Amino acid sequence: MKYKFVDSGKNTSGKGEITFGECPYCEHCRDLEPFTALIDDGGIEWCIGCWPEEIDAETRTLIETKEREAKIKYFKKRIKELKDLS
Repeated sequence: MKYKFVDSGKNTSGKGEITFGECPYCEHCRDLEPFTALIDDGGIEWCIGCWPEEIDAETRTLIETKEREAKIKYFKKRIKELKDLS
């Protein structure tokens, strides 16, 4: 399967699209940490751990790397916001 990364919150066309968002939800394991990668199968979103299809090692590494980058960016922003509150 061919995967493509799309911006969260935009209309997606479905199967194979990978998004990162602030409130991700996997149909299998439910609520997830912010900016966990989700793969759309055309109607249901799954985290890569629950995705029922095989993901080759190179693609999995790419997805995990982009997921970590998104999480780091998000948590740096949240830490700054929390520091600004004090």
